[in-house]
Amino acid sequence: MTSCGHTFCSICIRRALNVDGRCPACRTPEEESKLRKNLLVEDLLEVYIPLRDSLMRYTDLRKNTVTDSASRIILDSEGEETEPVQSQSSRRSTRLSRSTKTMEEDATNKIPAGHVLCPVCNKPFHLDQIELHVDSCLTGGVESDDTARTRSQYFDTPDETQARASRHNSAIMKADEATTETPKRLPKPNYAVMNDTKLRRSMGELGLSTSGTRAILQKRYTEYIALWNSNLDSKQPKSKRDLLRELQAWDRIQSKASIKVTNEEIDAAHKNGEYKDNFKDLIAQG
Repeated sequence: MTSCGHTFCSICIRRALNVDGRCPACRTPEEESKLRKNLLVEDLLEVYIPLRDSLMRYTDLRKNTVTDSASRIILDSEGEETEPVQSQSSRRSTRLSRSTKTMEEDATNKIPAGHVLCPVCNKPFHLDQIELHVDSCLTGGVESDDTARTRSQYFDTPDETQARASRHNSAIMKADEATTETPKRLPKPNYAVMNDTKLRRSMGELGLSTSGTRAILQKRYTEYIALWNSNLDSKQPKSKRDLLRELQAWDRIQSKASIKVTNEEIDAAHKNGEYKDNFKDLIAQG
């Protein structure tokens, strides 16, 4: 998130700032060092992405239900509208609604006094512990001992309780074994004060290719810094080897000869419908 309050993909905003140093949304001057993680949006995306396909299917089902119902209105011999015939998708939607309602009622009947359902995992927890548990669900962290005992008291079988305790202890051991030293962000170099020898030496220390002209070296170094720093924002960072592979792929793209296309050629192709299929594909993905 920029200091002006706009949120972007980490790698995209860093590349954009490397070009002109301005927020792409409002054109306010911005520096990469001022970027901050938007934890709220990140948590929302973690919940939304796994559910996206289901939500899209549900939306399509609702649209089809409305369309089918509207198209099945039958006029009798006197020209008056009769009751619409219930479509198959409508009946399926009704059954799904009733089934969901029954499940919600069953879950409500099982909620102990003073407990509420977690909106993420749909399991009840005490009012004093629900906030901690929701944070744990959203971040994928290890539950507190009190929260785990509350859940196992009402829902877990002995085998599930033992398995949960084993996972809990394993997570603690991994955390203890992990080193406290975390990777540091790479600063943006001042190319004006770096000669070719110093630039190549700095890139060689990071395992980067030092071939090409100075302009190519600067672009490659800048791209790797953006990849590295944006990778530190991820909850599941990639290895340095993976980042170097991405940089090599970027290098291959940069080495290809660029094709210059005039505005007149683009307008002519648009009028001829050459981009029609591309637009349809983008809309379908969207």
